[in-house]
Amino acid sequence: MSQITPRSSSSSVVDDQNLLLSRKMFSLAMTQRNNPARTIKREEDAVKEACRRFEDYMIHVIVEEGKFDDLMDMEEVNYYWNNLNDPIFIELVTRFYGELCTDLFPSD
Repeated sequence: MSQITPRSSSSSVVDDQNLLLSRKMFSLAMTQRNNPARTIKREEDAVKEACRRFEDYMIHVIVEEGKFDDLMDMEEVNYYWNNLNDPIFIELVTRFYGELCTDLFPSD
């Protein structure tokens, strides 16, 4: 077993403390950067915002421009969405809808 001997210079102690602090800060920064929960949350928020913009656009088209064919299409989509039972298909359609909204209505 090796023993650690103290350094003779007083400035080396300060350097070691700074090094220790920088190592702690680096590991904290890496932990925060690589935090998958935070990244996923940010992506989910972007998708939700894109879907809200899509919904606002559809309301605008239906109410202000009077395009009732689009309303009937949306009713048909809602009908099929409500009748989905398989969790795999629900996940697939949800992901597709999120990607579609994000592509059509990207964040500024």
